Amino acid sequence: MLNYEQAAAEARRLYRGKDDTAHDPSWPVTLDEALTRYEADLRARSALPHNAKIARYHLAPSLLPKPLALITPDELKAWRDRLVAKGLAPSSVNRVCNNVRACLELSAPDRSHVWKTGLEALPNATAGKEADLS
Repeated sequence: MLNYEQAAAEARRLYRGKDDTAHDPSWPVTLDEALTRYEADLRARSALPHNAKIARYHLAPSLLPKPLALITPDELKAWRDRLVAKGLAPSSVNRVCNNVRACLELSAPDRSHVWKTGLEALPNATAGKEADLS
């Protein structure tokens, strides 16, 4: 049996996800904070921090301040589809979505079903280029 404070602390922990490294554990992790963590993780692994910057560039401003626990698959699909409508090639959209999905998996792995559903890869995105080999 938990008292009110313990129940509230547990609810915050569940809301934020398992990797709770922010300075204020009572506040939910936003997509903006998750991107910052992802960029730091990429730097620590000597990977390309540009991947986090590309994701941030293409993300809708309305999604950045949103807590990860409140992001729905429908919102992610709508954002992905808006990238296609803007004229991004399907293969480029898939690359950006992969970066966003990696960011989200890092900060909230317990919601991977949401990320996989919302950021499903676009079909037929890898059209081969014609090359004259003669």
